[in-house]
Amino acid sequence: MWNTGYVVGFTVTNNGSSPTNGWRLMLDLKGNAEIEHGWSASFNGNSGTVSVGNARWNGELAPGQSAEFGFKAKYSGDYQAPTCQ
Repeated sequence: MWNTGYVVGFTVTNNGSSPTNGWRLMLDLKGNAEIEHGWSASFNGNSGTVSVGNARWNGELAPGQSAEFGFKAKYSGDYQAPTCQ
């Protein structure tokens, strides 16, 4: 994190007992944060509530397997960490 931006990484884990065929989650970017660049996932939106889904290569997860993704965001004012819904 620096005074106008941050980089954050997430891990998605299949805690179930059967394989997944894709994953999706919702991120709440706080304040006026805006995603500038993301990796290893598909992003729908870049501010406010952002829908994040698997990339082509990391959607199928066997039980216990994980996929990682992340993004770089900019903001002004006080930093507020993003949260998952």
